[in-house]
Amino acid sequence: MKPHPQHGLLAAIASTLVAALAVADPPSGACCVGDACSFVTQTDCHAAGGTYLGNGVTCDGNPCDPNNGSTCDTARTAIDGANPFDTTASTDSEFGDPDETLCPDTYLDWDASPDIWFKWSSPGNGSIDVDTCDPTSYDTSIVLYEGLSCDSLVQVACN
Repeated sequence: MKPHPQHGLLAAIASTLVAALAVADPPSGACCVGDACSFVTQTDCHAAGGTYLGNGVTCDGNPCDPNNGSTCDTARTAIDGANPFDTTASTDSEFGDPDETLCPDTYLDWDASPDIWFKWSSPGNGSIDVDTCDPTSYDTSIVLYEGLSCDSLVQVACN
């Protein structure tokens, strides 16, 4: 018995789709090995002893440079999800103390504290949750500013 012509076409299309899915490359992202950045898969990054910054994160502006994010002008671009950082080599950016009246009843330590700056552009109206809690790390002091340039920032929150 001869197969229906459309069944043969569907089988050929299904074979093509399966083959195309099987050869898809795994996602890649920025990988820091020391202060060098490379765009590789998470598996390759870990094999090299690096820190994987996330799928789709680019090496633009070298997020692995310890001076990247040390000032408002060199702020790192924050992504949705984890944004690992290390303040070991950081210094106080000398931007000035924030207005603590916006965050009463919190202990904030601004005196010569090492800091890392991030920038983020909202995709629309609404709210954002920022979480810096890490039970194996330390307590953070955070200030949120709004503005288009470092010269025109307005503090909107702190904790």
